[in-house]
Amino acid sequence: MRDAIIENVMRDAISQLGSNQPDPVTALNKMLEIKGLDVSFASKHLRFLFPKYCPTLDSILSFRLGYKPSPRGYGSFVRKCNEIAHELNNAKIEIASIFPGQIDWRPSDVEAALFAWVNGWL
Repeated sequence: MRDAIIENVMRDAISQLGSNQPDPVTALNKMLEIKGLDVSFASKHLRFLFPKYCPTLDSILSFRLGYKPSPRGYGSFVRKCNEIAHELNNAKIEIASIFPGQIDWRPSDVEAALFAWVNGWL
C-alpha cells in the first residue's frame, strides 16, 4: 500500500475521532482499509492516538471476553468499556493510584484493567 494511501486513512480516522461526535467504530473501519491491519492492531493504533475514546480489542480480550474481532464486536466492547468507566467515575473509584495525575477513568483504562484481570495479574 502506498504511503499516501496510509496517510489518508490515518488522517480520516484521526479526523473522525477529533470531531464533535467521535465514533471509534467508524475510525476502526477506516483503519481496516490498511492492508495487513486487523481489528487488534487497528484498535491499538486508535488507542495510542485517542485513549479517551478507544480501547484496544486484542486477540486475548476478544477470546477471553467473547467479543468478536470485528467492527461490530469492537463497537460492543467500546460501549461496555464506556459503561464501566462511567460506573467507576460515578462511584468515585480513584484511578490516580494506578495512573498518577489522571482524574477520570477512560475506556482505555478499563481495557487495561480487563487485560490485567484476564491474564491473572490482578
